[in-house]
Amino acid sequence: MTDQPSSPAVACSLGAGMQGQVDRWRSLLEGAEPEVVDGGLQYLLPIALVESAARVAADEQACCPFFAFDLALRGEMFVLAMRTPPEGASMLAEITGQLPHTG
Repeated sequence: MTDQPSSPAVACSLGAGMQGQVDRWRSLLEGAEPEVVDGGLQYLLPIALVESAARVAADEQACCPFFAFDLALRGEMFVLAMRTPPEGASMLAEITGQLPHTG
């Protein structure tokens, strides 16, 4: 019998620092229009924000490992995709201010 890796629990381990992390996301995404993608949202952002986006996403991954983040460079812009299992949709809505349609 082979052990299958389990999916991370849909829970945040950040506790009291949660609002600070939400504020970082909201600041990063301010003015950006989300596009609904399968399982989440994606944003087209200026390349000048790519380092900040990578830091915020890495910090989020540390406390909420069920989220998946992808960065794709597009010249002067980059795409930040944020995905979650259906149970995490409300948490993604909390950090982005937008409700994703999960599939």
